[in-house]
Amino acid sequence: ETAPEALARSRMDHVRGLLGLPPATNKILANGMEAAFNDVTAAFMYVVENATHYDIDKSRIAIGGFSAGGTSALYAVFACGVPAAAVVTLSGRMEAADIRHYIRGPHAAPIFQVLGESDLEYVRELTLELADHCGKIGVQHSLAQVPRAGHFYPRHAKVVAGDGETSTVDQALIDFLEKSLGSSALAIPRLS
Repeated sequence: ETAPEALARSRMDHVRGLLGLPPATNKILANGMEAAFNDVTAAFMYVVENATHYDIDKSRIAIGGFSAGGTSALYAVFACGVPAAAVVTLSGRMEAADIRHYIRGPHAAPIFQVLGESDLEYVRELTLELADHCGKIGVQHSLAQVPRAGHFYPRHAKVVAGDGETSTVDQALIDFLEKSLGSSALAIPRLS
């Protein structure tokens, strides 16, 4: 839904500059994002299609990632239709028009978002917009913020949930997955 001209591009231009490359066009950015979403969708569907072989309960598969990976996970589920049981995004986002277009009802997969207190401006804005939208339409959504953090933060960083409860990034993630997928036989390695 989002027109290529409306995509946030500051981070891409910064990284391309570091690499000595000229700025990309918005069409190049949109095409690259779409290719990433398609790749994540194909990888997820491979796991679903081979779930029996890997002894995976395909009704309990979550998807997620950090930054562009989190963005790709959101689009894979809500725009491309992968049947994830939950979505995790650490400093990822969806564009505003896409949030309203693709996330339409309370039947959507539960979402857990982590956001640095001083994250990239557009990531912060769109993360909060997604949280607000989910609240309005009844999608199960959890948001945790990492105090004094930018776009990058370690997994053991302190997070503060919307209810004021504190934890760490990894523990909040595990708690969300156990709640969303069920704790019985949950195959999540405890991080140390």
